[in-house]
Amino acid sequence: MIILPTMKPEPAIEIAFQEFVETHLGRLNSFAFRLARPDNELARDLVQDTIVKAFSHLRSGKLAPERLSIQWMLTVLRNEFLMHLRAQKLRSGPSLSEFATFEHLAPDTTSVREIERKQLREVLSTAIAELSEEHRQVVTLIDVRGMDYNQAAVILDIPVGTVRSRLSRARLRLAGRLTELGVQP
Repeated sequence: MIILPTMKPEPAIEIAFQEFVETHLGRLNSFAFRLARPDNELARDLVQDTIVKAFSHLRSGKLAPERLSIQWMLTVLRNEFLMHLRAQKLRSGPSLSEFATFEHLAPDTTSVREIERKQLREVLSTAIAELSEEHRQVVTLIDVRGMDYNQAAVILDIPVGTVRSRLSRARLRLAGRLTELGVQP
């Protein structure tokens, strides 16, 4: 259960917010753990800070209840993470190989084909990790998380055209790197 700050909002807003958070907590956690990995404590802090910030904005009237969306929450979460990076002077961000080896997608059995898939995932994770932070973010949101261009643009706070061009450049770099590694893209 999420612990809301001790504020006195309207009961209807508090109930609606609690339901909203419960509905979308999985996506918030997933995004936070991907950003912060391997620091699970940081991920939990990011989610909690995001929830507190959203609740505070609703309570103070800075955010109208109808404007609350998962995209807004993911954007706040991303901004909290970036503020943490700035504070730690870690501008390069986490490498994708640290947090997205796709182990959870690997089958339990060990046939030759499954081993090849696992090796391909590892090579792909390594290639994605070598991208710049802005390219890694757009590839993670669109190609790994399955978001559309508009959702990624909102979360990254950039125009849709910029999302498209970054994704195009990132995919070209990935294809080149995979070819260098002997993988047919």
